[in-house]
Amino acid sequence: MKLMTLALGTALFALPALAKTTTVEYKSDAGTTTVVDYVDDGTASTGGMAMTYTLDETTKTLCADISGYEVCVTFDDLGTAVGDTSKYTSTMGDGGVAEITKIAE
Repeated sequence: MKLMTLALGTALFALPALAKTTTVEYKSDAGTTTVVDYVDDGTASTGGMAMTYTLDETTKTLCADISGYEVCVTFDDLGTAVGDTSKYTSTMGDGGVAEITKIAE
């Protein structure tokens, strides 16, 4: 269950607009909230756990490698600014709403 929560939090819908670090809050339909910090070098962290990620802008799908497990999330929209939100679904069968809460240069 913990891996599922972390996996849902690996998706970022604002990669095209990344500054140095972008913070995204994920509120899953299951009621959990996960905060992830994404760095523009393709790395991310949540709760002290590090991971890498890639984004296919055409399909709006982000895939993350979490301790050897690939989890992908597809977004309805790609956000670009603080306050932007998007619904998402994951390859783990869950979904919710993601919001960009901070962009730091």
